[in-house]
Amino acid sequence: MILRLLRKLNISYKSQREIFGYFFISPFILGFLMFFLYPFVMSIIFSISEIELTTGGFNLNFVGTENYSYALFSDPDFTYEVVTSFGTIAAELPIIIIFSYFVAVLLNQKFKGRTTARAIFFLPVILSAGVIHYMDQGDFLQQAMTASAQLGGVDGILTSEVILNLLYQMELPDNFVEYIITAVNRTPEIINAAAIPILIFLSGLQSIPQSLYEVADIDGATGWEKFWKVTFPLLSPMLLANVIYIIVDSFTNLNNEIISMIQESLLGRGGFGVSSAMIWLYFLLVIIFLAIIIKIISRNIIYME
Repeated sequence: MILRLLRKLNISYKSQREIFGYFFISPFILGFLMFFLYPFVMSIIFSISEIELTTGGFNLNFVGTENYSYALFSDPDFTYEVVTSFGTIAAELPIIIIFSYFVAVLLNQKFKGRTTARAIFFLPVILSAGVIHYMDQGDFLQQAMTASAQLGGVDGILTSEVILNLLYQMELPDNFVEYIITAVNRTPEIINAAAIPILIFLSGLQSIPQSLYEVADIDGATGWEKFWKVTFPLLSPMLLANVIYIIVDSFTNLNNEIISMIQESLLGRGGFGVSSAMIWLYFLLVIIFLAIIIKIISRNIIYME
C-alpha cells in the first residue's frame, strides 16, 4: 500500500529506499522521543549541577564543570577503571572476532544436527545461568587442569606446568603466552560475547555466491588465497558490524567494572551530579573510540552490489 502510494507520487527509487529506511527505524525514534529523551536531557542537567535534596523533591545548583573535574582529577577510581576497561576491550576484541568467524565457518558446513549446533552456540545469550554461569565464577583454565589431573592421577598429562612449559618451549614471546592464557581463562565470557557475531558472520558467509569460489578453483586458487581474495573482502561489512556490536556490548555490559563503579558513585561519594558527569565522560570516550575504529576499518570495506 505504501509502495503504491509512493509510486503514484512519482517519487524516485532512491527516495523510496530512504523513506522505507526511516519507516523501519521509526519505532526506535518514537521510543527514544517518548521514553528516553527526557532522562537524556536531565542527565546533562544533572552533570553540571549540584543536587540538593529537599522535603518537596530536589533543587539544582549550577556548578559548571566541577563534577567533570572531580571525576577526572579527584576521584581515585574513575580514570583507572576507564583505562582498564578500554585495555580489556582492545585485548578481547581480536579473540572474539577470530572465534566468531571460526565457529561461523564450522556451522556453515553441511552436517547432521547443524541447526541444533547453531542453537547451542546461541544459548549463552538466552541462558545466563547454569554451566556458563558456573564457569564464569572461576578460573576456567585452572578448573580444566585440575579435572584432568584428577582423571589422570597425580601425574596427569594435562597440568599447568606441562602446558606452560610447552608454550614457552615453542619460543613464543612471554606477552603472547600470557595473552593466550588470559583468553582461555575468559572462555565463558568470550563464548557469551560471540553468540551474535557468529550469527552475523554466518549470514555473511551464506550470502557469498558459490560461483565466486568455483571461479577461484578454476584459476587454481588455494584455500588461503580464496579466503583473502573472496571471503574476507565480502565479509568486511559484517566484520565492521561485529566490531561495533562487540565494543558497544562490552562497554555497556553490567559486568563491566566501570559500570559498577558509576552505580556505586551514584549512591556513595559522588552523588547524582558526579555520576552523571562520569556517564557522559564515559559515553564521549566510547564514541571517540568507536569513531576511530570505524574510520580505520571503513577504508577496506567492500560492499557487494
